[in-house]
Amino acid sequence: MIILEAALKLLGRAGPDAFSAFTLAKEASVSKATLFHHFGSIEDIPLAAFEQFWLQSLVMDTRQLASARDYLEDLGQQVIISAQKHGEFLRAQVVFLTKAIFNPTLRRRLSASTVHMHRAVVRELAGRLPKNLSASEIDAMARMAEMTLDGLMIALVMRKGSKELAESKQAWARFVDLLLAHAGVR
Repeated sequence: MIILEAALKLLGRAGPDAFSAFTLAKEASVSKATLFHHFGSIEDIPLAAFEQFWLQSLVMDTRQLASARDYLEDLGQQVIISAQKHGEFLRAQVVFLTKAIFNPTLRRRLSASTVHMHRAVVRELAGRLPKNLSASEIDAMARMAEMTLDGLMIALVMRKGSKELAESKQAWARFVDLLLAHAGVR
């Protein structure tokens, strides 16, 4: 949806101080009335944009990603590719997360969203990991991957350049190796 894409571009380019119904409507080339026809409040828009982006990436066409390694490597690659091609998206996410820390309503909604995303990662991993792993082991693996992806995102926002991207790819691949080795997966 054009409004969601415009919200991410605006947040990533100009930050939270420049994010308003007026500036978003202008960025999306729609009226403010159109914004509020589709969304209850201005705070709903970035959350909807992030949910749409990350949920789509978490439940991608997984038939091509047969193994847990393939799935995990792809999650990291998506963050790295986002940094390369859509740096404003990652900057927007960091801005939004920071804002949510200080806004109880946003924090609750973001927390609910992350629970939904966590379930998607657990479901995807459970279908690819050995059946002898317990649900709590799979849950822990998903949480470790999610936390490391968050750190990867922040590192890529803070440090730019092809060297950082290359080092991030190597670090993510090493993390996946360690995570799977700990679970007894080769």
